[in-house]
Amino acid sequence: MARYWPSVVSPAKVSFFPELVSASGGPAFGGSEQVVFSSAGRWRAQLQMSVRLRHAGGALRERVLAARATVAYLKGRSNTIYIGPYDSFNAPGAIVGISQGAFNILHSDGSPFSDGFGYTQIATYATLAAALAQGAMAATIALSSTGEIVAGQYFGLGSSELYLIDSASFDGVNYDVTFWPPARTAHLAGEQVNFDTPTCEMRLAADSSGQLAFAPGFVADQELDLVEAL
Repeated sequence: MARYWPSVVSPAKVSFFPELVSASGGPAFGGSEQVVFSSAGRWRAQLQMSVRLRHAGGALRERVLAARATVAYLKGRSNTIYIGPYDSFNAPGAIVGISQGAFNILHSDGSPFSDGFGYTQIATYATLAAALAQGAMAATIALSSTGEIVAGQYFGLGSSELYLIDSASFDGVNYDVTFWPPARTAHLAGEQVNFDTPTCEMRLAADSSGQLAFAPGFVADQELDLVEAL
């Protein structure tokens, strides 16, 4: 079973992008080229973690240990984690602009649950207005909170499915959106659509990825190269 990436370790830089599949016979003598594109593909993510003592204070040790433990759990490409694009700033909800950490509320003594996460505060209340078939690339979404669904926003279904909207229109009641990648599984009408903290189930792209460079007491740097676990 996949774990969530520890909430105490936030990336300094995040890049989530489609790893697409296309084929070509090469350019013709006239210079034209025909490219055949498949909607199949998977997510790829590159994240840079950087913890400076002056920023982290006493949390440096906690973050370093959490990062080490997660890489140990991954065991190269063997295991998977749930991690997202940290893009809650661009969610359609009423609390747009609040950092990802605002949706991870800890207990009164500052401790999380055993999985490293706290309580979740939802800013964007959205559900599927119609059932979604596996392989579909269009959906109808009901947005109950203030805000607007627009192209370029991420959303999630469950913990393992991350989608990127490429077009959106409002019919006066619901939003009709098209997205990538094709729906990994079928979903029922009424299921929650997560715009605030969507995650994708991913694994290391290479067994050697995720190494932690640590200058004792001062700085810890880590780079992750991940691919979607299909």
